[in-house]
Amino acid sequence: MRTTAQKLWTRDLMLLLGSTLMLWGCHYFLVPVLPMFAVQKLGATGAQVGLTSSAMTITATIVRPLAGYALDRWGRRWIQIGFLVAFCGVVWGFGLVRSMAMLFAARALQAIPFGVTTTASVTVAADLVPSATRRSATRAHRSPCARLWRSGCCGSLWSRCLSARDTAVS
Repeated sequence: MRTTAQKLWTRDLMLLLGSTLMLWGCHYFLVPVLPMFAVQKLGATGAQVGLTSSAMTITATIVRPLAGYALDRWGRRWIQIGFLVAFCGVVWGFGLVRSMAMLFAARALQAIPFGVTTTASVTVAADLVPSATRRSATRAHRSPCARLWRSGCCGSLWSRCLSARDTAVS
């Protein structure tokens, strides 16, 4: 009797990993940049910056259980693709922000597709891989996110160094 081993690294899984990497990369790019933008361009206080960051976190946390329900009820693929497009649209919209109220609304709005897409990517990854390799595949899926988190911390330090250098030069 011959058994056929299912491939772990399929085209769909690679596309999923790529889109997830881009999503988290965009998210972690905004983490150090938006507070600096709020303070330097919009004149925000520390409390306003904290509230804006909290709006993203709280909204994404509320959306995730609803996303899980929607993914199970209506399917994963098109929900994930639709909310990835929505995330890109909201991030593009940050260029239109001219006040703290707009930034707060944009961050809260950004959290909806972010919460849905991050939830969807994990469930889609679990669906795409063979059950025998699910554990290692989940690790492979989460590893880029952890690396981006660390690079986001480094990016924050780097942006602060640039900001300090620009202040010293002017």
